[in-house]
Amino acid sequence: MVKIAIYHHDSEYQKKVSQDFINSLKQSQVYGKVYSIQNLQKFSENLLNGKYQFDIICIDTAEKEHAQRLMEHTPSNPEYILLDTPTEEVSGYMRYKPAAWIHSDGSGQEVAKALQSCLYHLHRKREECFCIRTKAKSVRIPYRQILYLESRLHQVIVHTVRPQDVCAFAAVLDDVEKALPEETFFRCHQSFLVNIDNIYQLDRTGRALILSNGETLGISKRYYKDVNRIFP
Repeated sequence: MVKIAIYHHDSEYQKKVSQDFINSLKQSQVYGKVYSIQNLQKFSENLLNGKYQFDIICIDTAEKEHAQRLMEHTPSNPEYILLDTPTEEVSGYMRYKPAAWIHSDGSGQEVAKALQSCLYHLHRKREECFCIRTKAKSVRIPYRQILYLESRLHQVIVHTVRPQDVCAFAAVLDDVEKALPEETFFRCHQSFLVNIDNIYQLDRTGRALILSNGETLGISKRYYKDVNRIFP
């Protein structure tokens, strides 16, 4: 179920947007509930304390500094939509961007687009991910984006479909292998754990795997029989 909270200083505008979201949920065949917020300060306190959890929060543009604080610190990490936004203010003034803006002349169609944008981001958040935690940062990488994991110099390097997202952390590849689903990742070499969904071709002559981005990984003799069972 998708839970949506809506606040606007104009109660009539808030009522209109709430109804537009209810209609959009029905049209999208998504089960959800829409909650109208009366006391923004109390709602924010409960949200930041973890007492409330919502998937989508719509907030008055007049409260954009308040919204900025919520976007930075809300533990449940919901998607945000700014309501009643003047067209000239749609970009460039916030550190953390909301999932969508609804302009001051917002229509039901605009609400529907905002909802779809939020649902897309929520789906990405909820999909299966590989989680990495270091002293400096925490990273969540969807399985589908991982090409392979490499063991090198007491570190595991995660190679992804986006080269700029490659990251490394201190670990042993054997331990990482146990934490990942065996139906998605398998060992082709002592140093490589590969995502089967991102393999383009098995080169039996060269005893290598060709990945979707064109990279080639060697298959060691120890794991060659296992690879052949996966690619009959």
